[in-house]
Amino acid sequence: MLRYADGSEKNRLEDISLDEDKKVGLRHRILLNRPAKVILALALTSVLSPILLYHYVLSSTRESRPSDSYSVGSCLIPRTSRLPCGKGDVTPDQCHPQCCYDYANHVCFHRLPSRFSYILNYDWSDNLNLQPRIPTEPFANQPSYTDIRLSIDEVSPSHMTMAFYNAKDRNTTGNRLNETLYSYKVSSPELNIVVQAPQGIIFNTHYGPLIASDNIWEVSFKLTDEVMFGLGEIPLEKGTVKVLYNNKEDGSSIPLIYAKLNGSYHGLLFDMETATEVQVREDNQVVVRSVTRSGLKFHLFVGPEPRLVLQDVLAVIGRPQSQPYWMLGAHVCSSDPTQTMEDALESLKTFVSSAQTAKVPYDSHCGTTPIVFNKDGSNTAVETGITTLKNQNKRYLPHVSPFIRYHVCENSTENENSTTTEGYSTDTDIECETNDEVDIYANSLLQDNSTNPYIGKFGDLHVVYPDYEAENSTELLKTFWSTIGTYDGVILENSWPQDDSYVEEMINETYKMLPYFTKDFEKAFNHTPQWNAIRPGGALHMYSHNMYSNHFLSTVQELGTTPVFTSSQWMNGNATVNRQSIPTSWASLHRELKAVALNGISGIRYTNSPICGDTDNYNPELQSMLCVKWYQAATYLPLIKIHSHGLARDPLAFTGSYRKYVLEALNRRQSLLPYFYTVLQGGPLLRPMFYQFPKEAELESLSSQYSVGDSLLIVPNLLPKQASVLVWVPPGTWYEMWGGLRVTAAEVETITMTTTDEDFLVFVRGGSIIFMQKDTQLTSEDTRKRSSYELLIALECSNTTVSNSTKTEQLNCSATGDLFVTSHLTIHATADEESVTFTHTGYGFDSLCGSAAVTVNYIPKITLYGPKNRDVYRDVNLCLLQTPVGGDNSFTVTLVD
Repeated sequence: MLRYADGSEKNRLEDISLDEDKKVGLRHRILLNRPAKVILALALTSVLSPILLYHYVLSSTRESRPSDSYSVGSCLIPRTSRLPCGKGDVTPDQCHPQCCYDYANHVCFHRLPSRFSYILNYDWSDNLNLQPRIPTEPFANQPSYTDIRLSIDEVSPSHMTMAFYNAKDRNTTGNRLNETLYSYKVSSPELNIVVQAPQGIIFNTHYGPLIASDNIWEVSFKLTDEVMFGLGEIPLEKGTVKVLYNNKEDGSSIPLIYAKLNGSYHGLLFDMETATEVQVREDNQVVVRSVTRSGLKFHLFVGPEPRLVLQDVLAVIGRPQSQPYWMLGAHVCSSDPTQTMEDALESLKTFVSSAQTAKVPYDSHCGTTPIVFNKDGSNTAVETGITTLKNQNKRYLPHVSPFIRYHVCENSTENENSTTTEGYSTDTDIECETNDEVDIYANSLLQDNSTNPYIGKFGDLHVVYPDYEAENSTELLKTFWSTIGTYDGVILENSWPQDDSYVEEMINETYKMLPYFTKDFEKAFNHTPQWNAIRPGGALHMYSHNMYSNHFLSTVQELGTTPVFTSSQWMNGNATVNRQSIPTSWASLHRELKAVALNGISGIRYTNSPICGDTDNYNPELQSMLCVKWYQAATYLPLIKIHSHGLARDPLAFTGSYRKYVLEALNRRQSLLPYFYTVLQGGPLLRPMFYQFPKEAELESLSSQYSVGDSLLIVPNLLPKQASVLVWVPPGTWYEMWGGLRVTAAEVETITMTTTDEDFLVFVRGGSIIFMQKDTQLTSEDTRKRSSYELLIALECSNTTVSNSTKTEQLNCSATGDLFVTSHLTIHATADEESVTFTHTGYGFDSLCGSAAVTVNYIPKITLYGPKNRDVYRDVNLCLLQTPVGGDNSFTVTLVD
């Protein structure tokens, strides 16, 4: 009941007429209707929420509309697809007004499309200048380059390059081909680049950022929505950040990414000499940021097979030259900074004598102390050490660093406890010596910002750094290394180059000097010359830092010393890489297998890894079994090196069963060198599963097993106290290498196999013939010349139907294999269950049968794996091939008694 104004009460409903009811408005109907109110509220929420979210959460400014007439861009981007705008993790006032800002997560990110890109006033061409949409970059608000260009070069039907560069520096016009496997489109006026291949879109910038300014260039792109491999990772995980800058923790690699798309593979190679950061975002976008002024360059390879990608990569970086056979043997080094030269000589003599007694197989030694160039280029102790090794039929490969010792002399103006030279100090117990020889070549050294020599540190030594690209670098090297060219080879170490003079103030200056310098960059710059090191002529060293070791290597090779290992190279497929500064841990063993395998399929065919690491964190009481497994895994690497830093890790450092296991591993390697040497003539030795079996999706991301050439499969122990391993069985027939047990699992099925301390699981593929030499000697060359071959035939069999009066089933078994003798002569073997036939290609049987033969020519034993495993003893003489039998240059040996 409602009370009237006069105080009387009536039923109000009785006074409402029909006409009054008709006057009720839509607003009242909605407000009085609960379902209608809910629907209206939801509708308003759906409309207003994005607007409010955009203005108050995602947008860094209310006045964000661009002054030009191009796209506004959206901040409504899924979190996983946001690209950091500038440094990304900044406060709202540090976020550039043309970026978006997420207040909840404190992230500054690019719009989509990004406003930090370039505009094309006309359809793209190589000679068209691009103009920045925004006059400043988002890192330090410094000016964007006003005229840059994009050059696209059609190198081959399966290889193209894209180069972004400052038009004021040069003018580049790309090549054009009539037919290619790819097509590309450069959109205008807002820049976007899309590359199409038979497998789909293999490159797309997705209207992302393109930033060009002093010491910071940035571009982003996507290669695939599927899996990627490379940059030391199998697979390349989302969230990975890598800095491409040769340094103590990553000295040498080819910056190549393999990307899988629709069952095929394509590749992208980074071609920047300056420090470059590569980020893999959550949605597979790749963000590239480079500390450069010259620009960015990328090589794109269509594939569609990994082997074809590698083939195109080798055309860019150079094809590896075949190394001498002895290089595949074991190389021993040690370094103890506390030893004098005389003590080092005595240590070397003791090792050589003890190793001979213990029958340790190795081919070379690099001495027990590294060479740091000094004005006295000769050394009697070194010459005595060489003679000691030669007397045992070993080779000498000294380990050498690229810098020159610099003597810091006393300055009387300082107190009695220190000495100074150009502001650098050292203890007074270092005898003052002159630097006359160094001063003569002052114009060929890296300099500081005062045009004085840049003085760095190598351990406790002060050193200066030759610029090996200078015209007189060869003369300089001869002056400080008079015995160069007299050795069997050289191991170049610390050639990124190393500088241990970490100065916090200098790092702080680097942060101020570079618009973008992160903790990842700082880590990469550590132990390298700081940013103010200047090359003769005035250019900062950091702009060409990655090429330093390349020039050092070239200078050494010009003086006639070959072969040469090097710890650091850039885009050089002819380098023989000596990996360095590897900690001793199970994680390091796993990481080294991945690194060596990826190096091989990226073009660096010859790579070693120091067995059991080469740093001073080794604990023999806790890590001896790790070392055993490392020796066993290193059996199947292209090259191996045993480098004891401080505590010894060579076979003599072990006793009992441990020594037995490591010697067995080294001897097993010797026995397999004919196969390894043959494989390395045509491709990488250690191979990831995705490379060897690109059609098997289940195998693609495995880093726990590797193919060794086409015919072997290894499954290493990668965990402490591991009593079994999980094997993913690749397609084909597989036999356990040393016992002949046939694997009965289906293709791409997993099986678990037990292992012991002395075991290392190796399988041989059916259809393979492996040449081995089991009666090993103390060097690889002696084994090659004196030990007879054994043939391992692993048959691949299939059922075939024979049509005659009655259909019958019979096995059809076969296997093939090669033995590379020299670049002129290769032996081929083809077998079935009953016989093996030998043929050859090439010429030059003197290398096999003459007085100057490099290898033996007879095979007394053949082992057959197949329906029935058996050993067959025959007197096979490969020299029969030089006298044609029946005119066909072949002969057959029966396998049936």
